[in-house]
Amino acid sequence: MKKKVIAIMGVSALLVIGATVKSKEKNELEKIEEKVNESREVENKDDYKKEVTGETTEDINLEYEKIQVKLENKELEEKINKLVENKINESGEELKEEAKKYREAFLETGGEEENYLKVEGKVGSEVKFMNDKYISILIYKLQSSATGCMNSEFYTYDMKTGDIVALEDLKGGNYKEEIKREVLKEIDEREENDEYEIYLKDFEIDEETKFYVNDKGDVVIFFDRYEIAAGAKGDVEFEIEI
Repeated sequence: MKKKVIAIMGVSALLVIGATVKSKEKNELEKIEEKVNESREVENKDDYKKEVTGETTEDINLEYEKIQVKLENKELEEKINKLVENKINESGEELKEEAKKYREAFLETGGEEENYLKVEGKVGSEVKFMNDKYISILIYKLQSSATGCMNSEFYTYDMKTGDIVALEDLKGGNYKEEIKREVLKEIDEREENDEYEIYLKDFEIDEETKFYVNDKGDVVIFFDRYEIAAGAKGDVEFEIEI
């Protein structure tokens, strides 16, 4: 299902070379150039470890941040680690291709080679939550050129069966109506408390809606930047009790 996007004044500015990414993403990207071509283990816990590697080309400085989970359910462990590996590699190739096109466009429109600033990119993964019932994994990519975009994907698994978990599994057959009702209620409260809180209310909850399970064991509904609010809001989340 195609998602609706709020049109905001000046959105065309996102297409201008050198457009600014939001501060959190920018801070992450500024660290990347120091890390390329370096491999190190940054975390090693009982249930997962995280490694960082880097790569640089004439187009991009790219950082990879990859987790490897350590679970009692070895079949699920292999499934998740393979998913992360494939998604990280796939996202890295996508960013390299985008950076190549960006550099070509810069040169074709009169830019000088010595003035080209490499794209700063990052592909990463995180364990959002893990307990004896569920594990939620985030896989993301972000880059500094043009749109300064970030893309997030979430995967939640049943720790016992190893099956992917859907919203319907957590909230029942009426999850679409129930979750939308709760999100709209939260939107009304936010708008009532702050005049600058403005959201699009013509959205749908379905099997494509992004979510993860948090440390309270509740569902967090996730909307990408621009999906239901102006870009200044960034990504938008709503916590829904299970």
